[in-house]
Amino acid sequence: MFHRFQQFVKKENLLPEKGKTLLAVSGGMDSVVLADLFCRSGFPAAIAHCNFQLRGKESESDREFVRELAGHYEVPFYVKNFETRKYASKQGISIQMAARELRYSWFTQLMEDPSLKVVATGHHLDDEIETFFINLMRGSGIRGLHGILPISGKWIHPLLFAGRNDIKAFVEKNHLTYREDSSNRTVKYQRNKIRHHLLPDFEKIHPGYRQTFEENFERIRQAEEIFKQKVQEEEQKIVSKSGEEIFLSIEKLKKLHPLAAYLYEFIAPYDFHYRQIKKILAAMDSIPGKKFYSGTHRLFKDRDKLILTPIHARDDRHFFIRREDDMIVEPITMRMTRQSHKPEVVIVGKKNIAMLDFDKLEFPLMLRKWERGDRFCPLGMQQMKKLSDFFVDNKFSLSEKERVWLLQSGDDIIWVVNNRIDDRYKVTDTTENIYRIEVLDGKN
Repeated sequence: MFHRFQQFVKKENLLPEKGKTLLAVSGGMDSVVLADLFCRSGFPAAIAHCNFQLRGKESESDREFVRELAGHYEVPFYVKNFETRKYASKQGISIQMAARELRYSWFTQLMEDPSLKVVATGHHLDDEIETFFINLMRGSGIRGLHGILPISGKWIHPLLFAGRNDIKAFVEKNHLTYREDSSNRTVKYQRNKIRHHLLPDFEKIHPGYRQTFEENFERIRQAEEIFKQKVQEEEQKIVSKSGEEIFLSIEKLKKLHPLAAYLYEFIAPYDFHYRQIKKILAAMDSIPGKKFYSGTHRLFKDRDKLILTPIHARDDRHFFIRREDDMIVEPITMRMTRQSHKPEVVIVGKKNIAMLDFDKLEFPLMLRKWERGDRFCPLGMQQMKKLSDFFVDNKFSLSEKERVWLLQSGDDIIWVVNNRIDDRYKVTDTTENIYRIEVLDGKN
């Protein structure tokens, strides 16, 4: 294990010539082995520990254990206590997501120290395989199939050569002590379901599956490099820029095959997702004027080109709510929160509050005025209705129609603000996450 570690570090060129490596150590088996291998090898290092304060005294004991570990290896020690639940609640995100964001933000701050060059984590081959299946289910494309990269910017993963069994054997052989995180045993989280249910079945079917996956990851990475090179070659022929605007020639695009794959690769860096590709392709043969939105950009179909422009706070009377926003003040003041759908959650019936199925939404959401031909499916109905008819049925005055705002997700109007949500986006028994939007200033 020790020699394989050194060979892997050298082969992947993971360490800088000068400076320390910041080791992310939770106190668990993987990170303890990471610290031991680094210090046995004489590599300059420091240890950082995140105390997310999620498991009471257990979390406090983890922190003190890692502190003692850093003292044993005589390396600098950094620790940070986070109010993770409070942060998750404020941001409207899951506990896991909150922990990731807090950890990444703190480590980024630590890396401002010029003596610290890279951050090392204890991710190993089993983690990489679990990540592969998670990405496969998310539909992340070829980028998600290559597994965890040995090096990604300033983040390195020196244990990818070893499986969980290898690490456990090293711990037993060298009599290392570590902390067991009780949350690793639960199957509440998707990763743990894969770890405790799926992978044991793989072990029964094919005991050597880890080596097979390791070989496949290497081949996928190599194939991805060839793929990226070809995409870049075609991109140079088709994509041009002028200031903030990016242009894609429709005539040249149509000569590519498979077109959907190329188009996705060209616009994915601007936060567009693959589900939008079919709609964009269909619009290429339609009249000019069709618009598509991502979290950062607008794509406009002109006569002979697609035009990408950054989204600013205000864009042609369209206002945007991004996934990470928790409040907007223009054109109206609205607060957005996300919460898990639990039996005790009450669905509020107030007109100024919309409670929607979060997992059906496409971000950014867009606030805009109504246009002729707009349709939606009012809550409680099973068929589409013209907005103009909805206004008549609900006795909107001319001034009320002019003041009303519509909230749009993708191509769908999901809320006539301060009035009615779309029935297709209501919270049901199958809803897992609720997106709550509240108008605070009473204006519409």
